[in-house]
This record gives sequence, C-alpha cells and structure tokens, in this order.
Amino acid sequence: MELSKTNLNSLSLLKKIPKSVHQELLSLIFGVLLQQADETEIEKSQSLKQIDSTLLKEVFSGLITIVIQAVKANLNAKSLAQFLKDTSAPAEFAGLLVTAYGKTFQKIKEIHLETTGFYLKKLIDINWRMDYIIKSNKIEQIDKPVYFIDLNLQKKDGQIEKLKFSCDTNQLQDLVTTLKDAVLAKKSLK
Repeated sequence: MELSKTNLNSLSLLKKIPKSVHQELLSLIFGVLLQQADETEIEKSQSLKQIDSTLLKEVFSGLITIVIQAVKANLNAKSLAQFLKDTSAPAEFAGLLVTAYGKTFQKIKEIHLETTGFYLKKLIDINWRMDYIIKSNKIEQIDKPVYFIDLNLQKKDGQIEKLKFSCDTNQLQDLVTTLKDAVLAKKSLK
C-alpha cells in the first residue's frame, strides 16, 4: 500500500490527540466512509472542538485516505494491523481502527470502489417507443411525440441494470447526434 508522507504523518499526529476522543474520531471517519455522516460533523462535535482544527483535519483526511487505500489494496484486518504496527500509529488506536475496518470493509468496498475503475457497464439491449400526446389536463392541445427509452446494461458482475428515461424530439436528436459524434471519434482513433 503506497501512501504519501502526509498521510503517514497523520498516524504520528494521533499522539497529539487525546485518547478520550479516538473512538469518536473513528466513528466520524467510518460514518463518512459509509455515507452515514458528512465531514461537517467533525466541526459540530463538542469533544473534538478542543483540538486544534488544522491538526484534526490533517489527521481526519489522512486516516480516511489510509482506510480507502487499504480497501483499494484489498487488505484484510490482519494485514492492516501489521501495516499500522510497522508505522508510528499508537497501538490502542490501531486496535480500534482495525476492529472498525474489519466490520465495515465489505460495505466500504461496495460504496467507494464499485464506482471507480475501468469497467464500464455494457449496453446489451435497447427498447424504445413513441407516444403521441394530444392534450393534457392542463393544456388543451399539445400534439407532440414523447419517446420512452429503455436501456439494458450489464454490470461487471453480470447483473442486468435497467435505465429508463423519456425525452422529446429535440432531446432525442441531441442524443443521436452525440452518439454519432462518439462513433466518429472512435473511428478517428483507429
């Protein structure tokens, strides 16, 4: 696992943060990673307000980066514990971090790493239909077509995801033009 000196430094800076707030700090970190909290909650915490904000933010961002990089490297809790032991992380804090990491590893991986990477969903089928709207309950005469597009996309794991949207004639023409431009761009790469 490759980390910058700044991120590694955040582990040694933990010594400047009182042990009494370590658990709360970890709860906030994993809350943010699990999308159950946001970063602004660090400023709202009464017990964390006593800590220098620059120090707290540096430690907070460094620890989030360490956890994300550990998930990215697919480290299990034991490997993360060894990594933290090899660095300057306080042993008590490392134990708390490893326990929280072990409990949340899979969920963090699903949330953050499924949205990154080079695998794009594959278009496997497209269905469309056109409805002609004559009038609505608010407007007496509309006389415009509406297109309903259904895309079937295959995810990396083979599951099928359906993407549905509707558009008017101008929006459909914009979509077709954009797709034609993409095809031309691909052909120019060959």
